[in-house]
Amino acid sequence: MNDFDWLLRGLYTIRWSVSAELRNDEEFILAAVAKHGSLLKHASVRLRNDKQIVMAAIKNDPLAIQWASAELKNDEEIVFSAVTKDGRALEHASLQLRSSNKRIVMAALENDSYYAIRWEFVSAELKNDEEVILAAVAKDGWLLQHASLELRNNKRIVMTAIANQPFAI
Repeated sequence: MNDFDWLLRGLYTIRWSVSAELRNDEEFILAAVAKHGSLLKHASVRLRNDKQIVMAAIKNDPLAIQWASAELKNDEEIVFSAVTKDGRALEHASLQLRSSNKRIVMAALENDSYYAIRWEFVSAELKNDEEVILAAVAKDGWLLQHASLELRNNKRIVMTAIANQPFAI
């Protein structure tokens, strides 16, 4: 094992204490986040805005998106990649993407094994979208509470919610 591999191995298990120069070194940071995506939090501001580095980080840790730049949290490709691996990553997307991008919200729903999507970030428009709410209540009937009043009155949606969770009504 060379010195570079030794340093990368140690970074995850010990406190990060490398120089600003290494935190700004593209090759070093790319190698680090490819092994442990959460190490993105230690990258320089410039590298947190590097699409290749952020994609490498979220490839093995989709929640590493939380340390990406605001610009990349608004990048549909980056956010979609993260939420298709872990729906909880939706929380770290830009307000614009997490509130009104149906494709991203649907992907987050499909990949939310923890039932942890933060519905307060989803727009009223999507809470009134039959496809979105049907997918949500099919996964967890309790999510009926986040549907618009109109959709809470939709027989198909309510029956789907009850089939999943009898006490959802």
